[in-house]
Amino acid sequence: MKAFLRSSVRLFELIAFAELAVWEPRPELAALCAAGPQLDEAVVDDVLPGLSARGRENLLRAMVEQGLLRPDGQTTRYGARCASTGEAPIWEQGVYAFLGASHPVFGVTLLDFRRLSSDFRDRNFDAAVPFPTDVRPDPDAVFSSVLNPSLRFAVAAFPAPRGAAPVCRGRDLPDAELTWEIDPLSGA
Repeated sequence: MKAFLRSSVRLFELIAFAELAVWEPRPELAALCAAGPQLDEAVVDDVLPGLSARGRENLLRAMVEQGLLRPDGQTTRYGARCASTGEAPIWEQGVYAFLGASHPVFGVTLLDFRRLSSDFRDRNFDAAVPFPTDVRPDPDAVFSSVLNPSLRFAVAAFPAPRGAAPVCRGRDLPDAELTWEIDPLSGA
């Protein structure tokens, strides 16, 4: 016997300037992160022999910039995720359209994004509104795209001018239906 629960889910599109990371396969960084929790030049030599001293320094500095390591060489949550999944974040900034969903059970979650090209003739600043209060960047959250299952991404920030709140353009989309299939005998 199975039970089915159905609920309506609010979908929305949000267009905003954002700093985000796309998670891509990086087996060499995964091997380094797995060798942690503390990385230094000696660990890099063990895992990736043959790098020059400058190469080791550059690699460790890049791992700090990517959020895989803290400046003291300790692996971060992103570093632990990289070690377990084999993927590392590639950070970028730009204007994106995000597909989001909102429901009392899971709150607000981002389902997908797409990069938008800039239209320098677009001067409709009145269409920009303050961010919805329930949409907040969480750099620790990694989302899997519902439209492209191999795409994973994280949103670190919605940058804005100093002293100003970030703005966006948004619109509601037709609701979706979420269905949970529960098997009480197996617990699935």
